[in-house]
Amino acid sequence: MTRTANPHGRHVMVSLDPGIRVSAPGEHAVQRTVRVPLWTGLGSGVLHPFSELDPVVLSEILTDLTSLIEPAADSEATS
Repeated sequence: MTRTANPHGRHVMVSLDPGIRVSAPGEHAVQRTVRVPLWTGLGSGVLHPFSELDPVVLSEILTDLTSLIEPAADSEATS
């Protein structure tokens, strides 16, 4: 999954395990986030620190990432 991070060609890519198959998107209901890099372009190989981003853009990205977590995971983490 990717998201454009700013107008300078930065993209956030969320790598999941085991991943989502196009032919069977519901096959693995539970996914684990493996990494969340900030790239120039899609998969260019050039990584950038998140500190380069505007604070508002970074806040929006963190909100998007937080929305991927099921509410049940929140209650388990606090138990």
